[in-house]
Amino acid sequence: MRFDLVCQTQAGLHAVYDPAAVPPLDRPARGEDPVEAEATKGNLIAYSSGSSGPAHFRVFVDEPVDPGLEKRADGTTRGVLRVPTGHLVASGAEAHDIPAGTYEVTAFDVEWRGEDLAASSAAAMQASRTGFSIDRILGPFSGALVVLTVVGALLLVGDWVIGDATLRTTWTRLATYGSWLGIVWLVVIALWFVPAVRRADEARTRAQADYPDAVIHLRRLPDGEDVSARTGVTFGVGFTEG
Repeated sequence: MRFDLVCQTQAGLHAVYDPAAVPPLDRPARGEDPVEAEATKGNLIAYSSGSSGPAHFRVFVDEPVDPGLEKRADGTTRGVLRVPTGHLVASGAEAHDIPAGTYEVTAFDVEWRGEDLAASSAAAMQASRTGFSIDRILGPFSGALVVLTVVGALLLVGDWVIGDATLRTTWTRLATYGSWLGIVWLVVIALWFVPAVRRADEARTRAQADYPDAVIHLRRLPDGEDVSARTGVTFGVGFTEG
């Protein structure tokens, strides 16, 4: 059995687990991170890519990993994972059912050396050259616009709270600033819905599905096998370079 699990969360730390094996995973302000603590116990697999953004796992259950992926392994981590109900989820969202039991885990990052980016860009360009060209500009511009919006709002609030601006002048500045910014946002949002841009973006997403960020291999252990001396799995560049 093989399948993909995608963590859509933008958090830098991801977890693959059976919800029945772990308590609620609320992260405390201080102290040991419960995700890493449960991973050490073998109740979940913790993964960190070293940056924010979603994570894409290719999971193999009781069958060999594709040789092409093994050749691209960037470090390998082994351990165990308890899956008491057989319901495997990725960061509480995407899920897949596998036979219940305790599994031996082999996990590794996949090093594509830019091949994934080249393939997704080629697919987007083939779908729509115009959409691809707009998308290349629109992505970075949208990110910069988010930063500009946040910084502008903080400056306005700060000038009112700790500066000499009155509520009236702050409101006037906000109305002027917000009007221009709103127009820019409307243009950006409209461009994202241009058919050519959507075709290019959808083609990019489909191509990226062939390039997982990491591989998890699960081999079900015999019922009753003693794993008390074995630990779970934490892997990914975020842990090795952290």
